[in-house]
Amino acid sequence: MFKDKLEFRSNCAKRYYNELSLVHFDSLNEWKDLLQKFISNQVYGIPELLVLIHPKWYEKEKLIKIEDPRGSRQFPSAKSEIRCRGIEIYGYECPFINPTIQIDHQFPYSKGGVTIHSNAMYLCAEHNLSKSIDIHLIDWENFNTDWVSSVLQKLVHEVSRQTNSQPLKFLKILERT
Repeated sequence: MFKDKLEFRSNCAKRYYNELSLVHFDSLNEWKDLLQKFISNQVYGIPELLVLIHPKWYEKEKLIKIEDPRGSRQFPSAKSEIRCRGIEIYGYECPFINPTIQIDHQFPYSKGGVTIHSNAMYLCAEHNLSKSIDIHLIDWENFNTDWVSSVLQKLVHEVSRQTNSQPLKFLKILERT
């Protein structure tokens, strides 16, 4: 069972990285065209969609002229009764007794993940260091897309404004993995 989950997670990460390696935009219309391609073809889902919210489009490349939609990088401190969720990633209960819990981004901040509860991963220091920014470990089947929708909505709005075009409707793709 856990082996199947790992294979699925690895496949989703591979899809994300494959798409990211292929994409380079010279214009906002190309960004919008790729979104349209993802929306209209059932083979694409959340892993491919996450490529479009990568910070390089609004930080490094400055293609989309928008304030960083991710917000702050830091989560507030974890409450003492929070337990390490290492089992969700590694398949076994955390063996550490009363560890200090760190809050990290489930989908990495460096790849466009936002700092909100639905993208938070509560892990002990050891499991958090092991996880780092490895998206192969994300539970794609239970991935919360609320924050993705919010960030993508801001980007779609800004691209539509800058290109004088109608915003694309993308909510259906958020149901696909």
